[in-house]
Amino acid sequence: GPAPAPAPAPVPSNLPVPLTPLVGRRQALADLARLLADARLVTLTGPGGVGKTRLAVAAATTERDGARPGELADGAWLVEFSGIRAGTPADLAQVVAATLGIRDDAPSSLPGTGSATPSLPHRLAAALRDRRTLLVLDNCEQVVDAAAELAELLLRTAPGLRVLATGQEALGLAGEAMFLVEPLPPADAVRMFMERAAAATPGFPRDPEAPAEPERRAVAEICRRLDGIPLALELAATRVRALGVRELAGRLNDRFRVLTFGQRGAPARQQTLRAVIDWSWELLSAPERIVLRRLAAHSDGCDLAAAEAVCAGDGVARDEVLDLVTRLVDRSLVVVVDGPVGPRYRLLESVAAYATERLHEMEDLTAVRDRHLRHYRALAEEAEPRLRGAGQRPWLARLDAEAGNLRTALDEGVRRAAAGEP
Repeated sequence: GPAPAPAPAPVPSNLPVPLTPLVGRRQALADLARLLADARLVTLTGPGGVGKTRLAVAAATTERDGARPGELADGAWLVEFSGIRAGTPADLAQVVAATLGIRDDAPSSLPGTGSATPSLPHRLAAALRDRRTLLVLDNCEQVVDAAAELAELLLRTAPGLRVLATGQEALGLAGEAMFLVEPLPPADAVRMFMERAAAATPGFPRDPEAPAEPERRAVAEICRRLDGIPLALELAATRVRALGVRELAGRLNDRFRVLTFGQRGAPARQQTLRAVIDWSWELLSAPERIVLRRLAAHSDGCDLAAAEAVCAGDGVARDEVLDLVTRLVDRSLVVVVDGPVGPRYRLLESVAAYATERLHEMEDLTAVRDRHLRHYRALAEEAEPRLRGAGQRPWLARLDAEAGNLRTALDEGVRRAAAGEP
């Protein structure tokens, strides 16, 4: 009979094999597969610790393992940029070339480059020109301009190249498909926390239904207060053995002191909850830091009018606030949700705790609280005559959304009166 067809050659790859199962990301993987079928550049964005790298590697592994013969003949490769600070496109090209094992003996001149010795990025592009490759460019946030420049050059030169990038913001290139990696929904967050806690604590049940009601409530509270962020849940799970879930839930007001022990193999920026947010904070400009600190004066978010009233002041003009808040949204530090009169801007609880600490270190804490009090006192005065009669419903909805801020403003007013302050 005919000889059996030779098995297709395995796709060359350096994608790591995960040590723990991926929880709650089946739909995200399906959506990413669809995006990768249509777009040559897909960027995963989202807050620190949400699992962008993990999801990108899982998506690339699915692409690699499902590729038709020859489709990914030149491999699926993870290229790690987190060790590079303020790198140029040439620095990044060097890391890509080293990862792919490309020696720098590409042609010495390229049509259209206008120079006898093309730059390293151009030589890398020439080497990739006829290859069919999937690149995962991981942690682009601190080299976003250089990563965008390199990705654009490579994609323009090499038609068989696809790029999956991760970072806290998009690269901003034409043809880029953006995918926001959301925190885990409550049920998946509980499942992941239980699995990780069971792995670290002998005798702890994996089944979310197994613990008694007070423990179940404590687990739900831990997952809610950690915003369903996988890395925060993993850090918390390592504390269950020593503290138990009820004591752990009770100590989350001091989360940065409690969540300080990560996996030994994790990078330094993921060893503690504080390090995760430090990494994002260090990438911000001074005006972005000012606005993020001042946003933390709000309770359960604010609308744009409140952001402009409270965040403008020393160091930031009122007409700059919208652009700065937009930058913080783009960098996954501020979340936009629908409110009764348009968008509301919220901080994840861990980001709010961090920004509140930073606000308390600053000279302008009193001024910020003063602007917050004045804004919400004015809102209450404006609402008061409108709470009776035909137009009351939108005002009730608005006051309901601002309940936390009105309470904070009232507490501040009472504190000032007791202290004899104006």
